[in-house]
Amino acid sequence: MVSILWRRPLTAACAALIGAGLLVAPAAQAGATPGAPSGSCTTRNGFPPDGGTNIGGDPPRYVSGSSPYLGARYNSCTNKLQVYRGFTSTAHRTYAYYDIRFVQPGRHGWQAKQLPMGQRRVWTITPDTSGDWNFRVRACMRSIDEDGGATCSSWSPQIFVHAV
Repeated sequence: MVSILWRRPLTAACAALIGAGLLVAPAAQAGATPGAPSGSCTTRNGFPPDGGTNIGGDPPRYVSGSSPYLGARYNSCTNKLQVYRGFTSTAHRTYAYYDIRFVQPGRHGWQAKQLPMGQRRVWTITPDTSGDWNFRVRACMRSIDEDGGATCSSWSPQIFVHAV
C-alpha cells in the first residue's frame, strides 16, 4: 500500500522534470551528439526514392544489381554530409575510380566528381546551404578522357538526403 501512495507523486515529479528538459529518458539520449544541447541536433540518413536493395550498414547502404553500394548521412550539429561508397566484395580491385554524380541545393543538373577507389570509402561534404541533395555512383576502369571512354559498372540507386 505504501508503494502505491508514492508512485503517483513520483511519476508526476518525473513527468515535470522531463517536460522541463531537466531529465531525459535513456532512449532519447541514444541519438544525441556528445557535447551538443539536447534536442538541437538531428541526423538524417539518405534513402533511395526509386528503390534499391538495402544491404545494411550504418547508415543504410543501397545497391542495384552489381553496382557499388551508396549510403549517406547528414548531421546537423557538425553540418557534415557523409557519402559512403564501396563494394561488399573484392570487385573494387578491377576498377580505377568512383564516378559520383550529385545534385546540391541551389544548383541545377547533375555534377560529376571522380573519387579514389577502395572497398569502403567516405566523402565528407560541409554544405554551404541547407536543402536536398541527391547522389549516385558507379565504378569505372579508366579515365573518361581516355580514347574510347570509360568502362563502368552499373549505377547505384539514386540516394536522397534532406540536409537541414
